[in-house]
Amino acid sequence: MVELQDRWLLYKARGGNGMRKMSALPFEAEGYTGAMLRNISDGGKRTLYIVPLQDELDLSPLPANAPEFALMPKASCKHCSVEMPVQMLVLHDRKCASQMISDDDNNKFSECLQTPVPGQTEEDHCPQQEEDVQCPICSNIFPVLLIEEHVSHCGQRTKDTTSPERELHTAMDDISCEEDVVMWLKAKVDSSKTFELCVSRDNMLERGFKMWKRKQKATPLNPLRMKFLGEAGIDTGALRKEFLTTMVSGIEQRLFEGGKSKMPKYSVNDFAEELFRTAGEIFATSIAQGGPAPRFLQPWCYEFLASGKLSLDHVLDPSLSPLITTVAEASDLTDYTADILDCGYTGKIDMKHKENILIAIGLHVMTKRMPMLQQLREGLDIYGFSQVMQAKTEECRSLFVAGDDESVDSHYITSHLVPEMSERGCNKQRKEILEHFQDFLHELEVAEPDATSEDTPTVPSVMQWITGQAHRHLLLSDRQNFKITVKFDHDCHNMPNHIICYPTVSACTDTITFPVAHVRL
Repeated sequence: MVELQDRWLLYKARGGNGMRKMSALPFEAEGYTGAMLRNISDGGKRTLYIVPLQDELDLSPLPANAPEFALMPKASCKHCSVEMPVQMLVLHDRKCASQMISDDDNNKFSECLQTPVPGQTEEDHCPQQEEDVQCPICSNIFPVLLIEEHVSHCGQRTKDTTSPERELHTAMDDISCEEDVVMWLKAKVDSSKTFELCVSRDNMLERGFKMWKRKQKATPLNPLRMKFLGEAGIDTGALRKEFLTTMVSGIEQRLFEGGKSKMPKYSVNDFAEELFRTAGEIFATSIAQGGPAPRFLQPWCYEFLASGKLSLDHVLDPSLSPLITTVAEASDLTDYTADILDCGYTGKIDMKHKENILIAIGLHVMTKRMPMLQQLREGLDIYGFSQVMQAKTEECRSLFVAGDDESVDSHYITSHLVPEMSERGCNKQRKEILEHFQDFLHELEVAEPDATSEDTPTVPSVMQWITGQAHRHLLLSDRQNFKITVKFDHDCHNMPNHIICYPTVSACTDTITFPVAHVRL
Protein backbone atom coordinates (compact mmCIF):
# COMPACT_ATOMS: atom_id res chain seq x y z
CA MET A 1 0.00 0.00 0.00
CA VAL A 2 2.89 2.38 0.70
CA GLU A 3 4.28 1.92 -2.80
CA LEU A 4 0.92 2.73 -4.37
CA GLN A 5 0.99 6.31 -3.04
CA ASP A 6 -2.16 7.86 -4.58
CA ARG A 7 -2.38 5.53 -7.59
CA TRP A 8 -5.50 3.60 -6.54
CA LEU A 9 -9.29 3.81 -6.51
CA LEU A 10 -12.05 2.20 -4.48
CA TYR A 11 -14.47 -0.10 -6.28
CA LYS A 12 -17.83 -1.54 -5.26
CA ALA A 13 -19.17 -4.91 -6.42
CA ARG A 14 -22.72 -5.49 -7.57
CA GLY A 15 -24.13 -8.99 -7.93
CA GLY A 16 -22.11 -12.07 -7.05
CA ASN A 17 -21.08 -15.67 -7.63
CA GLY A 18 -19.19 -15.17 -10.88
CA MET A 19 -21.51 -12.43 -12.19
CA ARG A 20 -20.44 -9.45 -10.09
CA LYS A 21 -19.67 -6.19 -11.88
CA MET A 22 -17.13 -3.79 -10.39
CA SER A 23 -17.79 -0.07 -10.55
CA ALA A 24 -15.46 2.72 -9.41
CA LEU A 25 -16.60 4.97 -6.57
CA PRO A 26 -16.45 8.66 -7.51
CA PHE A 27 -14.75 10.83 -4.91
CA GLU A 28 -15.16 14.44 -3.92
CA ALA A 29 -12.69 17.29 -4.38
CA GLU A 30 -10.87 16.41 -1.15
CA GLY A 31 -10.83 12.67 -2.02
CA TYR A 32 -12.53 9.86 -0.09
CA THR A 33 -13.97 11.01 3.24
CA GLY A 34 -15.03 8.95 6.24
CA ALA A 35 -18.64 10.04 5.97
CA MET A 36 -18.69 9.17 2.27
CA LEU A 37 -17.24 5.69 2.81
CA ARG A 38 -19.57 5.02 5.71
CA ASN A 39 -22.56 5.90 3.54
CA ILE A 40 -21.44 3.87 0.51
CA SER A 41 -20.50 0.79 2.55
CA ASP A 42 -23.80 0.90 4.46
CA GLY A 43 -22.05 1.43 7.77
CA GLY A 44 -19.32 -1.13 7.02
CA LYS A 45 -21.71 -3.92 5.99
CA ARG A 46 -20.65 -3.93 2.33
CA THR A 47 -17.17 -4.74 1.07
CA LEU A 48 -15.13 -2.15 -0.83
CA TYR A 49 -12.18 -3.14 -3.00
CA ILE A 50 -8.85 -1.30 -3.46
CA VAL A 51 -7.85 -1.43 -7.12
CA PRO A 52 -4.32 -0.20 -8.07
CA LEU A 53 -4.07 1.86 -11.24
CA GLN A 54 -0.45 1.18 -12.24
CA ASP A 55 0.83 -1.31 -9.65
CA GLU A 56 0.02 -4.72 -8.25
CA LEU A 57 -0.70 -5.37 -4.59
CA ASP A 58 1.77 -7.58 -2.75
CA LEU A 59 -0.44 -10.16 -1.05
CA SER A 60 2.33 -12.12 0.62
CA PRO A 61 2.03 -12.14 4.45
CA LEU A 62 4.24 -9.79 6.47
CA PRO A 63 7.02 -11.34 8.58
CA ALA A 64 6.60 -11.52 12.33
CA ASN A 65 9.18 -8.75 12.89
CA ALA A 66 7.57 -6.29 10.44
CA PRO A 67 7.34 -2.69 11.76
CA GLU A 68 3.56 -2.78 11.21
CA PHE A 69 3.34 -5.20 14.18
CA ALA A 70 5.48 -3.11 16.54
CA LEU A 71 2.61 -2.02 18.79
CA MET A 72 0.78 -5.34 18.82
CA PRO A 73 0.97 -7.71 21.84
CA LYS A 74 3.45 -10.53 21.25
CA ALA A 75 4.10 -14.03 22.56
CA SER A 76 6.70 -16.76 21.95
CA CYS A 77 5.89 -20.09 20.32
CA LYS A 78 6.53 -22.91 22.80
CA HIS A 79 7.76 -25.19 20.02
CA CYS A 80 10.28 -22.99 18.17
CA SER A 81 10.56 -20.03 20.65
CA VAL A 82 9.98 -17.47 17.88
CA GLU A 83 8.34 -14.27 19.10
CA MET A 84 5.41 -12.97 17.07
CA PRO A 85 2.06 -11.14 17.44
CA VAL A 86 -0.61 -13.13 19.25
CA GLN A 87 -2.92 -12.88 16.22
CA MET A 88 -0.32 -14.65 14.07
CA LEU A 89 0.36 -17.33 16.65
CA VAL A 90 -2.85 -19.19 15.82
CA LEU A 91 -1.84 -19.79 12.20
CA HIS A 92 1.79 -20.32 13.09
CA ASP A 93 0.90 -22.97 15.67
CA ARG A 94 -0.78 -25.17 13.05
CA LYS A 95 2.24 -25.04 10.76
CA CYS A 96 4.75 -25.41 13.56
CA ALA A 97 2.85 -28.27 15.23
CA SER A 98 2.50 -30.03 11.86
CA GLN A 99 6.22 -29.80 11.31
CA MET A 100 6.96 -31.07 14.83
CA ILE A 101 4.57 -34.02 14.41
CA SER A 102 6.09 -34.86 11.03
CA ASP A 103 9.58 -34.85 12.59
CA ASP A 104 8.37 -37.02 15.47
CA ASP A 105 6.80 -39.48 13.03
CA ASN A 106 10.04 -39.74 11.08
CA ASN A 107 12.07 -40.23 14.26
CA LYS A 108 9.71 -42.91 15.53
CA PHE A 109 9.83 -44.65 12.19
CA SER A 110 13.63 -44.59 12.22
CA GLU A 111 13.67 -45.99 15.77
CA CYS A 112 11.20 -48.66 14.70
CA LEU A 113 13.44 -49.68 11.83
CA GLN A 114 16.54 -49.76 14.04
CA THR A 115 14.97 -51.69 16.97
CA PRO A 116 14.60 -55.38 16.17
CA VAL A 117 11.92 -57.46 17.82
CA PRO A 118 13.28 -60.34 19.96
CA GLY A 119 13.35 -63.55 17.98
CA GLN A 120 13.05 -61.69 14.68
CA THR A 121 15.74 -62.03 12.01
CA GLU A 122 17.09 -59.19 9.96
CA GLU A 123 15.09 -60.35 6.94
CA ASP A 124 11.89 -60.42 8.97
CA HIS A 125 12.55 -56.85 10.10
CA CYS A 126 12.80 -55.51 6.56
CA PRO A 127 10.67 -52.34 6.41
CA GLN A 128 9.52 -53.06 2.89
CA GLN A 129 7.32 -55.81 4.28
CA GLU A 130 5.25 -53.15 6.10
CA GLU A 131 2.48 -51.65 3.97
CA ASP A 132 2.22 -47.85 3.65
CA VAL A 133 -1.24 -46.29 3.90
CA GLN A 134 -2.69 -42.90 3.08
CA CYS A 135 -3.99 -40.53 5.75
CA PRO A 136 -7.68 -39.89 5.00
CA ILE A 137 -7.38 -36.28 6.19
CA CYS A 138 -4.15 -34.86 4.74
CA SER A 139 -3.61 -37.57 2.05
CA ASN A 140 0.05 -38.05 3.03
CA ILE A 141 1.59 -41.55 3.09
CA PHE A 142 2.63 -43.09 6.45
CA PRO A 143 3.62 -46.59 7.64
CA VAL A 144 0.89 -48.75 9.15
CA LEU A 145 2.60 -48.66 12.56
CA LEU A 146 2.40 -44.86 12.73
CA ILE A 147 -0.79 -44.00 10.89
CA GLU A 148 -3.06 -44.28 13.96
CA GLU A 149 -1.06 -41.83 16.02
CA HIS A 150 -0.62 -39.46 13.08
CA VAL A 151 -4.35 -39.35 12.34
CA SER A 152 -5.12 -38.46 15.95
CA HIS A 153 -2.92 -35.35 15.66
CA CYS A 154 -3.88 -34.61 12.07
CA GLY A 155 -7.57 -34.57 12.97
CA GLN A 156 -6.92 -31.97 15.69
CA ARG A 157 -5.10 -29.53 13.45
CA THR A 158 -7.23 -29.92 10.34
CA LYS A 159 -10.55 -28.15 10.10
CA ASP A 160 -13.57 -30.37 9.89
CA THR A 161 -14.35 -31.39 6.33
CA THR A 162 -17.45 -33.42 7.11
CA SER A 163 -20.85 -31.82 6.88
CA PRO A 164 -24.47 -32.90 6.45
CA GLU A 165 -24.27 -31.76 2.86
CA ARG A 166 -21.63 -32.33 0.25
CA GLU A 167 -19.12 -29.54 -0.43
CA LEU A 168 -20.45 -26.90 -2.82
CA HIS A 169 -18.88 -27.37 -6.22
CA THR A 170 -17.80 -24.30 -8.20
CA ALA A 171 -16.06 -26.06 -11.11
CA MET A 172 -17.99 -27.86 -13.81
CA ASP A 173 -15.27 -30.51 -14.00
CA ASP A 174 -16.32 -31.72 -10.54
CA ILE A 175 -19.89 -32.48 -11.68
CA SER A 176 -20.46 -36.20 -12.06
CA CYS A 177 -24.12 -36.76 -11.11
CA GLU A 178 -27.47 -35.03 -10.66
CA GLU A 179 -26.69 -34.13 -7.04
CA ASP A 180 -23.51 -32.32 -8.12
CA VAL A 181 -25.58 -30.25 -10.56
CA VAL A 182 -27.98 -29.20 -7.79
CA MET A 183 -25.07 -28.31 -5.48
CA TRP A 184 -23.42 -26.32 -8.27
CA LEU A 185 -26.60 -24.28 -8.75
CA LYS A 186 -27.00 -23.88 -5.00
CA ALA A 187 -23.54 -22.34 -4.84
CA LYS A 188 -24.67 -19.68 -7.34
CA VAL A 189 -27.26 -18.21 -4.95
CA ASP A 190 -26.19 -14.70 -3.91
CA SER A 191 -27.17 -14.07 -0.28
CA SER A 192 -26.27 -10.38 -0.29
CA LYS A 193 -29.94 -9.53 -0.94
CA THR A 194 -33.30 -11.28 -0.82
CA PHE A 195 -35.71 -11.66 -3.73
CA GLU A 196 -39.04 -10.89 -2.05
CA LEU A 197 -42.42 -11.57 -3.64
CA CYS A 198 -45.93 -11.10 -2.28
CA VAL A 199 -48.76 -12.86 -4.10
CA SER A 200 -52.29 -14.02 -3.43
CA ARG A 201 -53.11 -17.69 -3.10
CA ASP A 202 -55.99 -17.07 -5.49
CA ASN A 203 -54.74 -17.29 -9.08
CA MET A 204 -51.20 -17.81 -7.82
CA LEU A 205 -49.80 -18.78 -11.23
CA GLU A 206 -50.79 -15.62 -13.12
CA ARG A 207 -49.98 -13.33 -10.19
CA GLY A 208 -46.70 -15.15 -9.68
CA PHE A 209 -45.76 -14.56 -13.34
CA LYS A 210 -46.61 -10.86 -13.07
CA MET A 211 -44.80 -10.25 -9.78
CA TRP A 212 -41.77 -12.22 -10.94
CA LYS A 213 -41.38 -10.05 -14.03
CA ARG A 214 -41.58 -6.87 -11.91
CA LYS A 215 -38.36 -7.67 -10.03
CA GLN A 216 -36.40 -4.45 -9.36
CA LYS A 217 -34.19 -4.39 -6.27
CA ALA A 218 -33.15 -8.05 -6.44
CA THR A 219 -33.06 -10.95 -8.91
CA PRO A 220 -33.85 -14.68 -8.81
CA LEU A 221 -30.14 -15.20 -8.08
CA ASN A 222 -30.90 -14.00 -4.55
CA PRO A 223 -32.68 -16.15 -1.94
CA LEU A 224 -36.42 -16.15 -2.62
CA ARG A 225 -38.63 -14.99 0.27
CA MET A 226 -42.37 -15.39 -0.10
CA LYS A 227 -45.34 -13.74 1.55
CA PHE A 228 -49.00 -14.42 0.81
CA LEU A 229 -51.48 -11.55 0.84
CA GLY A 230 -53.58 -11.42 4.00
CA GLU A 231 -51.39 -13.93 5.89
CA ALA A 232 -48.97 -13.22 8.70
CA GLY A 233 -46.64 -16.13 7.97
CA ILE A 234 -42.87 -15.59 7.88
CA ASP A 235 -41.01 -17.50 5.19
CA THR A 236 -38.40 -19.80 6.70
CA GLY A 237 -38.38 -22.03 3.63
CA ALA A 238 -41.83 -23.65 3.63
CA LEU A 239 -43.59 -20.75 1.87
CA ARG A 240 -40.88 -20.63 -0.77
CA LYS A 241 -41.19 -24.35 -1.45
CA GLU A 242 -44.98 -24.10 -1.60
CA PHE A 243 -44.79 -21.25 -4.10
CA LEU A 244 -42.21 -22.98 -6.30
CA THR A 245 -44.15 -26.27 -6.19
CA THR A 246 -47.36 -24.52 -7.26
CA MET A 247 -45.59 -22.51 -9.97
CA VAL A 248 -43.77 -25.47 -11.54
CA SER A 249 -46.96 -27.53 -11.55
CA GLY A 250 -48.97 -24.61 -12.94
CA ILE A 251 -46.40 -23.90 -15.67
CA GLU A 252 -46.56 -27.54 -16.72
CA GLN A 253 -50.31 -27.23 -17.27
CA ARG A 254 -50.28 -23.66 -18.61
CA LEU A 255 -47.37 -23.61 -21.09
CA PHE A 256 -46.83 -27.27 -22.02
CA GLU A 257 -48.90 -29.99 -23.65
CA GLY A 258 -48.75 -33.75 -24.01
CA GLY A 259 -49.05 -36.79 -21.79
CA LYS A 260 -46.41 -37.72 -19.25
CA SER A 261 -43.75 -36.23 -21.55
CA LYS A 262 -44.60 -32.72 -22.67
CA MET A 263 -43.41 -30.07 -25.11
CA PRO A 264 -44.11 -26.31 -25.16
CA LYS A 265 -47.45 -25.18 -26.47
CA TYR A 266 -47.35 -23.18 -29.67
CA SER A 267 -48.62 -19.90 -28.23
CA VAL A 268 -47.56 -16.66 -29.89
CA ASN A 269 -49.17 -14.58 -27.13
CA ASP A 270 -47.25 -16.36 -24.34
CA PHE A 271 -44.06 -16.02 -26.39
CA ALA A 272 -44.64 -12.28 -26.90
CA GLU A 273 -45.18 -11.81 -23.16
CA GLU A 274 -41.91 -13.71 -22.52
CA LEU A 275 -43.65 -16.19 -20.25
CA PHE A 276 -41.31 -18.97 -21.38
CA ARG A 277 -38.31 -16.90 -20.30
CA THR A 278 -39.92 -16.37 -16.90
CA ALA A 279 -40.69 -20.09 -16.73
CA GLY A 280 -37.01 -20.85 -17.34
CA GLU A 281 -35.98 -18.53 -14.49
CA ILE A 282 -38.50 -20.20 -12.19
CA PHE A 283 -37.25 -23.68 -13.15
CA ALA A 284 -33.62 -22.75 -12.41
CA THR A 285 -34.57 -21.04 -9.13
CA SER A 286 -36.68 -24.01 -8.07
CA ILE A 287 -33.83 -26.50 -8.57
CA ALA A 288 -31.29 -24.21 -6.86
CA GLN A 289 -33.46 -23.27 -3.87
CA GLY A 290 -35.17 -26.47 -2.80
CA GLY A 291 -38.14 -26.61 -5.13
CA PRO A 292 -39.13 -29.39 -7.54
CA ALA A 293 -37.41 -30.11 -10.84
CA PRO A 294 -39.45 -29.83 -14.09
CA ARG A 295 -39.29 -33.54 -14.88
CA PHE A 296 -41.87 -33.57 -17.66
CA LEU A 297 -40.07 -32.60 -20.91
CA GLN A 298 -39.76 -34.75 -24.01
CA PRO A 299 -36.18 -35.85 -24.82
CA TRP A 300 -35.86 -33.70 -27.94
CA CYS A 301 -36.90 -30.60 -25.96
CA TYR A 302 -34.16 -31.22 -23.40
CA GLU A 303 -31.57 -31.85 -26.11
CA PHE A 304 -32.43 -28.48 -27.64
CA LEU A 305 -32.14 -26.78 -24.24
CA ALA A 306 -28.74 -28.41 -23.71
CA SER A 307 -27.20 -27.81 -27.13
CA GLY A 308 -29.27 -25.06 -28.72
CA LYS A 309 -29.66 -27.29 -31.79
CA LEU A 310 -32.52 -29.38 -33.08
CA SER A 311 -31.97 -33.14 -32.98
CA LEU A 312 -33.77 -35.38 -35.48
CA ASP A 313 -33.43 -38.53 -33.38
CA HIS A 314 -37.02 -38.22 -32.16
CA VAL A 315 -38.60 -36.74 -35.29
CA LEU A 316 -40.83 -39.82 -35.73
CA ASP A 317 -41.97 -39.92 -32.10
CA PRO A 318 -45.77 -40.40 -32.08
CA SER A 319 -46.07 -38.15 -29.02
CA LEU A 320 -45.15 -35.14 -31.19
CA SER A 321 -48.50 -35.09 -32.94
CA PRO A 322 -51.59 -37.31 -33.30
CA LEU A 323 -51.19 -36.83 -37.05
CA ILE A 324 -47.99 -38.92 -36.99
CA THR A 325 -49.87 -41.89 -35.56
CA THR A 326 -52.79 -41.38 -37.95
CA VAL A 327 -50.59 -41.20 -41.06
CA ALA A 328 -48.42 -44.12 -39.91
CA GLU A 329 -51.46 -46.38 -39.52
CA ALA A 330 -53.32 -45.18 -42.63
CA SER A 331 -53.52 -47.29 -45.77
CA ASP A 332 -54.70 -44.35 -47.89
CA LEU A 333 -53.38 -40.78 -47.41
CA THR A 334 -55.94 -39.02 -49.58
CA ASP A 335 -58.08 -37.89 -46.66
CA TYR A 336 -55.08 -36.30 -44.93
CA THR A 337 -53.69 -34.33 -47.87
CA ALA A 338 -54.66 -30.90 -46.45
CA ASP A 339 -53.16 -31.66 -43.03
CA ILE A 340 -49.95 -32.94 -44.63
CA LEU A 341 -49.61 -29.85 -46.83
CA ASP A 342 -50.15 -27.61 -43.77
CA CYS A 343 -47.02 -29.18 -42.27
CA GLY A 344 -44.88 -27.86 -45.11
CA TYR A 345 -44.54 -31.06 -47.09
CA THR A 346 -44.18 -30.32 -50.84
CA GLY A 347 -43.49 -33.78 -52.24
CA LYS A 348 -45.73 -36.44 -53.64
CA ILE A 349 -48.35 -37.76 -51.26
CA ASP A 350 -48.60 -41.52 -51.55
CA MET A 351 -47.71 -44.63 -49.58
CA LYS A 352 -44.22 -44.83 -51.10
CA HIS A 353 -43.29 -41.48 -49.54
CA LYS A 354 -44.91 -42.10 -46.16
CA GLU A 355 -41.61 -41.92 -44.22
CA ASN A 356 -40.74 -38.54 -45.77
CA ILE A 357 -44.22 -37.33 -44.91
CA LEU A 358 -43.83 -38.43 -41.29
CA ILE A 359 -40.45 -36.65 -41.04
CA ALA A 360 -42.03 -33.48 -42.44
CA ILE A 361 -44.81 -33.64 -39.85
CA GLY A 362 -42.32 -34.14 -37.01
CA LEU A 363 -40.07 -31.32 -38.20
CA HIS A 364 -43.07 -29.02 -38.51
CA VAL A 365 -44.04 -29.68 -34.88
CA MET A 366 -40.47 -29.19 -33.63
CA THR A 367 -39.55 -26.07 -35.60
CA LYS A 368 -42.78 -24.30 -34.57
CA ARG A 369 -41.73 -24.64 -30.94
CA MET A 370 -38.07 -23.70 -31.31
CA PRO A 371 -38.65 -20.00 -30.40
CA MET A 372 -40.43 -21.06 -27.19
CA LEU A 373 -37.61 -23.44 -26.28
CA GLN A 374 -34.99 -20.78 -27.06
CA GLN A 375 -36.76 -18.34 -24.76
CA LEU A 376 -36.97 -21.03 -22.08
CA ARG A 377 -33.24 -21.65 -22.51
CA GLU A 378 -32.48 -17.95 -22.03
CA GLY A 379 -34.44 -17.99 -18.78
CA LEU A 380 -32.51 -21.03 -17.48
CA ASP A 381 -29.26 -19.22 -18.17
CA ILE A 382 -29.85 -16.82 -15.27
CA TYR A 383 -27.85 -19.32 -13.17
CA GLY A 384 -25.53 -20.20 -16.06
CA PHE A 385 -27.56 -23.40 -16.33
CA SER A 386 -27.27 -23.71 -20.11
CA GLN A 387 -23.48 -23.93 -19.83
CA VAL A 388 -23.76 -26.77 -17.33
CA MET A 389 -26.35 -28.57 -19.47
CA GLN A 390 -24.13 -28.28 -22.53
CA ALA A 391 -21.01 -29.51 -20.72
CA LYS A 392 -22.76 -32.13 -18.55
CA THR A 393 -25.73 -33.17 -20.68
CA GLU A 394 -26.30 -36.61 -19.20
CA GLU A 395 -25.84 -35.46 -15.61
CA CYS A 396 -28.60 -32.85 -16.03
CA ARG A 397 -30.99 -35.00 -18.07
CA SER A 398 -32.95 -36.50 -15.18
CA LEU A 399 -33.83 -33.01 -13.90
CA PHE A 400 -35.87 -32.29 -17.05
CA VAL A 401 -36.78 -35.45 -18.95
CA ALA A 402 -39.76 -37.48 -17.79
CA GLY A 403 -38.59 -40.86 -16.51
CA ASP A 404 -39.12 -42.91 -13.39
CA ASP A 405 -41.91 -41.71 -11.14
CA GLU A 406 -40.24 -39.59 -8.44
CA SER A 407 -43.46 -38.33 -6.89
CA VAL A 408 -44.04 -38.62 -3.16
CA ASP A 409 -45.71 -41.85 -2.07
CA SER A 410 -47.11 -42.99 1.27
CA HIS A 411 -43.87 -44.76 2.20
CA TYR A 412 -41.83 -41.57 1.74
CA ILE A 413 -44.02 -39.76 4.27
CA THR A 414 -44.45 -42.52 6.86
CA SER A 415 -40.77 -43.51 6.79
CA HIS A 416 -39.83 -40.00 7.91
CA LEU A 417 -42.36 -39.68 10.74
CA VAL A 418 -40.74 -39.01 14.13
CA PRO A 419 -43.42 -39.19 16.88
CA GLU A 420 -42.85 -37.46 20.19
CA MET A 421 -43.97 -39.82 22.93
CA SER A 422 -44.72 -38.32 26.31
CA GLU A 423 -45.49 -39.79 29.71
CA ARG A 424 -49.05 -38.54 29.47
CA GLY A 425 -51.47 -40.75 27.59
CA CYS A 426 -51.19 -44.25 26.18
CA ASN A 427 -48.43 -45.04 23.72
CA LYS A 428 -50.59 -47.80 22.27
CA GLN A 429 -53.22 -45.21 21.43
CA ARG A 430 -50.64 -43.02 19.68
CA LYS A 431 -49.32 -45.92 17.63
CA GLU A 432 -52.85 -46.75 16.50
CA ILE A 433 -53.32 -43.14 15.40
CA LEU A 434 -50.15 -43.37 13.30
CA GLU A 435 -51.39 -46.63 11.79
CA HIS A 436 -54.69 -44.97 10.86
CA PHE A 437 -52.72 -42.12 9.23
CA GLN A 438 -50.66 -44.65 7.28
CA ASP A 439 -53.84 -46.42 6.11
CA PHE A 440 -55.30 -43.07 5.05
CA LEU A 441 -52.25 -42.31 2.89
CA HIS A 442 -52.37 -45.78 1.36
CA GLU A 443 -56.05 -45.34 0.44
CA LEU A 444 -55.24 -42.07 -1.29
CA GLU A 445 -52.43 -43.78 -3.16
CA VAL A 446 -54.50 -46.65 -4.57
CA ALA A 447 -57.61 -44.55 -5.26
CA GLU A 448 -58.35 -43.57 -8.84
CA PRO A 449 -57.48 -39.90 -9.39
CA ASP A 450 -60.45 -37.63 -9.99
CA ALA A 451 -59.39 -35.26 -12.73
CA THR A 452 -62.58 -33.24 -12.44
CA SER A 453 -62.03 -32.13 -8.86
CA GLU A 454 -59.06 -30.10 -7.68
CA ASP A 455 -60.13 -30.56 -4.04
CA THR A 456 -59.57 -34.32 -4.08
CA PRO A 457 -56.59 -34.97 -1.77
CA THR A 458 -53.57 -36.91 -2.99
CA VAL A 459 -50.44 -38.13 -1.24
CA PRO A 460 -48.31 -35.29 -2.70
CA SER A 461 -50.92 -32.74 -1.59
CA VAL A 462 -50.77 -34.13 1.96
CA MET A 463 -46.99 -33.81 1.82
CA GLN A 464 -47.36 -30.19 0.67
CA TRP A 465 -49.87 -29.51 3.45
CA ILE A 466 -47.40 -30.69 6.08
CA THR A 467 -44.09 -29.37 4.69
CA GLY A 468 -44.88 -26.90 1.92
CA GLN A 469 -43.44 -29.11 -0.85
CA ALA A 470 -45.04 -31.95 -2.78
CA HIS A 471 -41.87 -33.50 -4.22
CA ARG A 472 -39.04 -35.70 -3.04
CA HIS A 473 -35.94 -33.81 -1.98
CA LEU A 474 -33.45 -33.48 -4.82
CA LEU A 475 -30.39 -33.85 -2.56
CA LEU A 476 -29.65 -37.16 -0.90
CA SER A 477 -28.42 -35.33 2.19
CA ASP A 478 -31.77 -33.49 2.45
CA ARG A 479 -33.62 -36.81 2.22
CA GLN A 480 -31.49 -38.28 4.98
CA ASN A 481 -32.01 -35.27 7.26
CA PHE A 482 -35.72 -34.86 6.48
CA LYS A 483 -38.14 -35.72 9.27
CA ILE A 484 -41.77 -34.96 10.09
CA THR A 485 -42.32 -34.39 13.79
CA VAL A 486 -45.56 -35.90 15.09
CA LYS A 487 -47.11 -34.46 18.24
CA PHE A 488 -50.22 -35.44 20.18
CA ASP A 489 -52.55 -32.85 21.71
CA HIS A 490 -54.22 -34.15 24.87
CA ASP A 491 -55.93 -30.83 25.74
CA CYS A 492 -58.61 -29.40 23.54
CA HIS A 493 -59.44 -25.75 24.27
CA ASN A 494 -59.58 -24.30 20.76
CA MET A 495 -63.32 -24.84 20.21
CA PRO A 496 -65.93 -25.12 22.97
CA ASN A 497 -68.72 -27.70 22.94
CA HIS A 498 -67.43 -29.93 20.16
CA ILE A 499 -66.72 -33.61 19.73
CA ILE A 500 -64.55 -33.63 16.57
CA CYS A 501 -61.00 -32.29 16.31
CA TYR A 502 -58.79 -32.05 13.22
CA PRO A 503 -55.02 -32.35 12.86
CA THR A 504 -53.01 -29.16 12.59
CA VAL A 505 -49.67 -28.61 10.89
CA SER A 506 -46.71 -26.24 11.06
CA ALA A 507 -45.06 -26.31 7.65
CA CYS A 508 -42.19 -24.13 8.85
CA THR A 509 -41.07 -26.83 11.27
CA ASP A 510 -42.43 -29.90 9.37
CA THR A 511 -44.72 -30.76 12.29
CA ILE A 512 -48.16 -32.37 12.40
CA THR A 513 -50.24 -32.50 15.59
CA PHE A 514 -52.97 -35.09 16.11
CA PRO A 515 -55.70 -34.32 18.69
CA VAL A 516 -56.40 -37.24 21.02
CA ALA A 517 -58.72 -35.65 23.60
CA HIS A 518 -61.88 -37.10 22.03
CA VAL A 519 -60.39 -40.20 20.43
CA ARG A 520 -61.95 -43.53 21.38
CA LEU A 521 -60.13 -46.43 19.77
